Amino acid sequence: MGRRCEGARVRSEGPEVRYEGPRGSPAPYYRTIGLDRRTLIPDLRTLAPSPHRTGVTHPRYIWTPVIIRRHFLDGIQKGTVTLAFRRWRRPSVKSGGTLLTAAGLLHIGDIEIISVEDISNADAKRAGYDSRASLVEELNERREGEVFRIELGRLEPDPRIALRERRADKTELQGLVGRLEKLDARSEEGPWTRRVLEIIDAHPAVRAGDLCGMVGQEKLPFKLNVRKLKMLGLTESLEVGYRLSPRGVALLDRLRRGVQDE
Repeated sequence: MGRRCEGARVRSEGPEVRYEGPRGSPAPYYRTIGLDRRTLIPDLRTLAPSPHRTGVTHPRYIWTPVIIRRHFLDGIQKGTVTLAFRRWRRPSVKSGGTLLTAAGLLHIGDIEIISVEDISNADAKRAGYDSRASLVEELNERREGEVFRIELGRLEPDPRIALRERRADKTELQGLVGRLEKLDARSEEGPWTRRVLEIIDAHPAVRAGDLCGMVGQEKLPFKLNVRKLKMLGLTESLEVGYRLSPRGVALLDRLRRGVQDE
C-alpha cells in the first residue's frame, strides 16, 4: 500500500535541474511531467486576491518553470492521461494544488508514496505509457528518492488569459504600479519592469534572444522577468516573442503619464 503524502513540500531540490540565476534573480527548479526539456511553463500554485495589496487582484505564483512532454500534455487534454509517477527526494507538487501547463490549469489530486512493485499495467496506461516496463525503466533512470503516485485532476482554462484581457480600473492600475515597484526593489540589478514593458511594446514578436540584449540582461533571466509580468496579466507569449496584453498597454500608458492622474 502507498503512503498518503499530506502537506507535501511545494518546492523540491529533487527532480532534475536547478538554475542558479544572478544575484537578485529567482533560482527556479526545473521539473518534468515528461522527461523532455523543451517546453518551459511557469508553475501556478494558487490564484487568489491578496488581502495585503489594496486595489489589485493577482495570482500568487511560485516561479517554477515546468516542462511537459507533448505526448503527456496531449493525453491530459484528451482525458486519457490521468495519473503520473515520479521518483523524487521531495515532492514537487502537493495534493490539492494546481499546476499551470500549456493546456491550462491542471488540478493535482491525491499523492502517495509507493513501491515500484505496486505499479500495475493499468496504472502505466493511465500515465500515458505503452507498458509498465517502459514506465519502470524511466523511473529507474533516477535511483535517488522515493516513487510518488500522482492523481491528475481536472483541467481548467489558463487564468492568465482572462486576467490579461480584463480592463483594469484606476484603483487596480495603481495597485499594479505598486507591484512593479516591488519587483524593481527586489532586483539587485536595478529597476527593470518599465524597461522590459517598453521594449516589448516597441518590438512585438521579436525573439527573446534579441530582446534581452536591448535591456542588458542575459536571455534566461530576461525570460524569467517576462514571466513575472505575464503572471500579472501584462504580457502574452506569441509563437515568436511577446506582445503586451490590453492590460499591459493600459498600465504602460499609466506609467508614461505618471502614477498620479492629471
